[in-house]
Amino acid sequence: DAASGSEIMVLKMRYKPIKEEKSKLIEKAVLDENIKFAKTSENFRFASAVAGFGMLLRDSQFKNDLTAKDVIKIAKEAKGYDEEGYRSEFIGLVEKYSLLK
Repeated sequence: DAASGSEIMVLKMRYKPIKEEKSKLIEKAVLDENIKFAKTSENFRFASAVAGFGMLLRDSQFKNDLTAKDVIKIAKEAKGYDEEGYRSEFIGLVEKYSLLK
C-alpha cells in the first residue's frame, strides 16, 4: 500500500458496458512486489528520476516523501552508458538543487 511505499502507481480505466448509459471505473494499485523497480530497464529508472525531479521542482502533491537525495540515488544507479554526458549533467543539476534547498 501507499503508506508502506510499495505502491508505485494506480492504474485507472473506464469502460461502458453495451446498452448501459454510465461508464464504470476500475482502479488497480500496482505494487512494487508485482513489478520490481530494480529489475526495470536503466532507461525506465532514469526517466523515473527525471520525473521525480520535476515533481520536486513543482512541489507536487504526488511526490510523497521523495527527496533530491532519492532522485540522485535512482539516477546514479540507472546512469548506464552516458556517451553524451547528459545523464551526468542531470545528476550534477540535481546535486546543485539539493545544495540550494
